Parts: sequence; structure tokens; C-alpha cells
Amino acid sequence: MIAVHSTRALDRIRANQLGKEISDFSDFLMRRGHSRNVALAYMRATEHLGHWMCLNRIPAQELTESVAKRFLGHLPKCTCVPPASRDINTLRAAVRQFLRHLRQQGRIPVAALPRLTAIELEVLRFDRHLLETCGLAPNTRLYRRRYVRQFLKSTFGRGDVAPDEIRPQDIMAFIAKKSAAFTRGTAKVISTALQSYLRYLQLEGRLSDVRLLSAIPSIPLWRLANIPKALGADDLRLFLKSFDQTTTTGRRDYAMALFLTECGLRVSEIPDLKLTDVNWRELCFQVPKSKTHRARLLPLTPRLGRALAAYLRDGRPKSTVRTLFLRHRAPCGQVTVNIVRGVMRRTYEKSGGAPWSGPHALRHTVAARLMTGGTRIKDVADILGHSSIDTTTIYTKVDLPTLRNVSMPWPGRTRP
Repeated sequence: MIAVHSTRALDRIRANQLGKEISDFSDFLMRRGHSRNVALAYMRATEHLGHWMCLNRIPAQELTESVAKRFLGHLPKCTCVPPASRDINTLRAAVRQFLRHLRQQGRIPVAALPRLTAIELEVLRFDRHLLETCGLAPNTRLYRRRYVRQFLKSTFGRGDVAPDEIRPQDIMAFIAKKSAAFTRGTAKVISTALQSYLRYLQLEGRLSDVRLLSAIPSIPLWRLANIPKALGADDLRLFLKSFDQTTTTGRRDYAMALFLTECGLRVSEIPDLKLTDVNWRELCFQVPKSKTHRARLLPLTPRLGRALAAYLRDGRPKSTVRTLFLRHRAPCGQVTVNIVRGVMRRTYEKSGGAPWSGPHALRHTVAARLMTGGTRIKDVADILGHSSIDTTTIYTKVDLPTLRNVSMPWPGRTRP
């Protein structure tokens, strides 16, 4: 047992009817990356559970979710003797982790999964089509699932999904309601999701009225209509300065930020970076296949190299997980897209710069710097991982000095 060193505590745990399970639970918690204090608190909570089960004559082998629920329900009137923990939040978290550990050990049966509704089953089938037939990226599938699920719930409620009962007014009302609360770009995503779903139904032979596709309004969204938002030099400097590199998480977050601001990576590409993707000898790194299903090789800039080395040398938790960036709080494992996005937003807001417009502004900043520095548009497309150079052309709008040189003078005026 790792967390407990007191002989008295060990004797008390051994006397508990869940003693063997609690001892193994301690090792489980430490392997997951919980601190010793958290492990001790969780063990005291499971001691309380075992003591309560003994008082109620419930054998250890009969521990289930329903028994755990009864245990948590007795807390307002609990008279168990100390050191019985009574903090509801700690007890709830401890019992949840304890049951997870016992399931992994095969000591209690796996909890029955809730029965999926007709709508959830329909969304799962649609998602399989998006993955296996269309080969769409995870984030694209996420948004399409979200808006199709919302549309089906607004149309069928809790009933069965009947494609032939979908009416044009259902589609138009849903898009109109959603579009009122979102930007034009999001409205375009919603309409594309519904269009994709109706085409799926048509492919499956479940949509008899093909005219429904024409009921989806076309959302005007011109590719080159807006200038991409990029950070100015001062805002970027303040942003990077706001990371506290004296802490382990600060060193991790700073290195992730440099991948975004110096190499133009997408936020979704950060979690999948692996230790083996960095080639220290050649001073480069590989970005795994992501949105465009193509890997790319990028240079490891000096500042990024120093930050990454500092994180790996004195910051990255010890783990068998081979991804580059890890969570620093239990359960330890690779960071998620939401963690990266949240870190960037909170740090930028702390820096006091212009209003935050999303993590993609960091990628726009790299593109703008490359364009104004004279990098060829094809090279910019390769660095950013664009599958088509047409996607990169929007960044030419930020290169005003170059555009001024190639523009035609106004009739009757001389070029400045």
C-alpha cells in the first residue's frame, strides 16, 4: 500500500471488510496520478463505506451502484464513528473511483448502459456514415452530430425518427431559430450538417421526398469577405509573457502556445503530438495526420526548442503515455482539445490584450507574419497544412504593403 504509512491506519484498514479492496485502491489512485493527500482522503471515504456496509450487514461481494447510492443517501443522518469522512463531494468522488477500480478488476459487474433512444441510435448510424463513407475529421463529425441531434429532437421529440414525416417548414424553422443566435459562419455549418444528413437518408433509400434538400436555405458566406483576425506584435508579446514558466503546467502551456504562434498548428493537432514526432538531431518535428489526413514536417524553432526541452526536462509528469503534452492533474493522460483551448483563452484574457476572438487567431498570426515577411503563398499553404492553396489566399489580404505595390493606380492619380 503506497498512500498509508501509519501502523494504526493499516491495522484499521485490514480490519475493514473492504480492506483488501481498499489496499489495492490506494495503488490504483497513485498510478492514476492522484496526490498522496487525495489518495488518503479517498481511502478514508472507502473505509467509511466498508464500515457502513458492515453495520447494515451487506457483504463485500454485494457492493453495487445501488448500494453505493444508499450509502451516500445516509450521510445527512450519519452516526458512524470517526474517522468516517462526511464530506459529500469527497465521498461521491471516492465512491465513483472505487467502483471504477473494482470494475476494472472484475470484482463487480459492469454497470448496465442506459438504453439508447431512437434519436441517439439514428445519430450513431449517421456518424458511422460520416466516418466510413465520407472520411470526415473528428471535429467535423462532432458538429454535424450536434446539429442533426438537435434537429431530430426539435422535430420528433422523444418519438421514433420517421424521415418521411420531415417537412420543409421543419427545416426552415430550425435553421432560422438557430441562426438568430449564431454568426453567419455557424449558420452555414448548421445548414451543411442538415444537408449532409438528408443526403445520407437519400443514399440509404429512406428519403422519398428528395425536394427536401432544396428546402435548406443557402447561407451566403464568401470565402474572402473578411480579413482574418490576427494578433499584433504587442498583443502577442504580452500573451506569451503571461505564461508562468516557474510552474510545471506553465512550462507545458508555454510550449503548447509556441507550437500555435510560431508553427501555426491547429488546436486540434496539439493533443496528438508524440514524443517520437520530435527529431532533436534534425531540429524538426512531424505533425500527425489531422484535418487534411496528411502529415507534415516543420522546423523546430530555437525558442520552441528551448521551451520544449525545459518542459520535458522539468515539467512533464512521469508516464507511460507517449503523447508529448500530458494532463498534470489526475487522471494523468494526454491533454484534450478543450484543455488546450481553455489554457489559451484564459492566458490571453489575463494578458489584457484586445478581445479574444478564439485560438484560430494564433494561427492567423503565423500566416500574417509569413505573408508580410515575403514567404511564397505555396510555402505558407504547406506550413499551415492546407489541402488547397485557395484556402491560403485569404491571408494575402493582410499583406497590405505588397498589395500596394502590385495595385493599379487610380486614374488621374500618381502612385504614392
